[in-house]
Amino acid sequence: MTWGNLGSRVLGFAILLPLVLGNLTVEEASLWLLFQAVLALQGMADFGFSPTFIRIISYARSEKNASKITSDKINLLSINDALMHRVIGTMRCVYNRLSWVVFFLMTLLGSLVVMKPILLLEDITIGWSAWTVIAVSSVLIFRGGMFGAYMQGADQIALYQRWQIVTGMVSLIGAIIALLMGGGLFLLVLIVQAGGVVSVFVTRRLAIQHAPKGSWFDPAIKDSEVMQTVWPAAWRSGLGVAVTCGTIQGTGVAYAQIAPAADAAAFLLAQRVVRTLSAFANAPFYTCIPHMSRMYAEGRLAELVESARVGMLQANWILVGGIIVVGFTAEPLLVFIGSQTTFVSTGVWWMLGLATLIERIGAMHLQLYSTTNHIVWHIVASITGGIMLFTIPISFQWLGVIGLPLGILIAYTMFFTPYNLSRSYSAFHMNPAHMDGVASMIPVTLLIIMLIFA
Repeated sequence: MTWGNLGSRVLGFAILLPLVLGNLTVEEASLWLLFQAVLALQGMADFGFSPTFIRIISYARSEKNASKITSDKINLLSINDALMHRVIGTMRCVYNRLSWVVFFLMTLLGSLVVMKPILLLEDITIGWSAWTVIAVSSVLIFRGGMFGAYMQGADQIALYQRWQIVTGMVSLIGAIIALLMGGGLFLLVLIVQAGGVVSVFVTRRLAIQHAPKGSWFDPAIKDSEVMQTVWPAAWRSGLGVAVTCGTIQGTGVAYAQIAPAADAAAFLLAQRVVRTLSAFANAPFYTCIPHMSRMYAEGRLAELVESARVGMLQANWILVGGIIVVGFTAEPLLVFIGSQTTFVSTGVWWMLGLATLIERIGAMHLQLYSTTNHIVWHIVASITGGIMLFTIPISFQWLGVIGLPLGILIAYTMFFTPYNLSRSYSAFHMNPAHMDGVASMIPVTLLIIMLIFA
């Protein structure tokens, strides 16, 4: 079902994006892409709570794991339903507070970020109206993330993903019809955000159905013992996401503030495309993580390493294949659909693709190492993000827009990926040539060749 959800998202993106570029002006397309970048940045406000609550909920459902929870300072009262009430109450309290943070960030900082692109529109009322819809609805959608976290922790992933596909496809069809009938930016934003809101209510109903009776209607009160377990893991994950993903997504947002609308739209488009390709390519590896964790717990290390190698092989080749296809077809396709928005230069695209591939290689080895239950994500991401904050401004000042992905590539190549590979190789005593020869080195070499001859 994960493949189905990812596939529907990629298909929706592949259908909707050409219609957006073909029916909106450069200024409107640039603003829409900026909206997507801001919404991606908004995800940092979760600060690692979602994956942490997923793990805690999974433990709370299982009496078999009661001893593991108790060692983390959570004391079971009688049966695990009692603990689930405490976990859900704490999760609601956390997300209620985080939602206020998101609201203020969107209304204050977000409005400042989108102000310049909105002022470039012929009718700024449309831009501000669209932004108002996003700012308000995105807070509700963000808060609804706790329902999705519960469904995943409650081992209802297939059901959750199925409804995500349904609501996503309905929203996509509505957006396509609106664009084909001449609807503009505001109607597009309204329909897409409405789809997200509907998805929240659907997931909320599912979460209530699959939770202990009344648990979602208890007071939203923070349980100190639950919070003592959640917070240490959450801040480590949140810090890592904030520093690395925030820096990367922030480059596009910052570039939109200083570049002409056409240049900003081209770069934001490239970022969105490569992010979509990366998300789809992740599936072969990331769907195997629960299985790999079980193999580690059972001591089946040879099988674990082989499963990881195959997953990495598939993920990297899907990603590099997508990057190469887009590199050769993006510009002709934009011309074909009559888009006023152009694509980035080939050099920028191959640099961006190479940086993304290097990051994926390191991230998958980090996930492999994490099956040992030794989590170093916050350390790795913080150092990498610090390097990015130094390299990106300097490379941009020297080389222009190509310096943005170059600064990211330097940070990943200097520390992130080599460090994660060394951890992974050491923990599992792997042969680098066998593990990453075909899976990683050949794809990297292909993109380097593309970049050299761009």
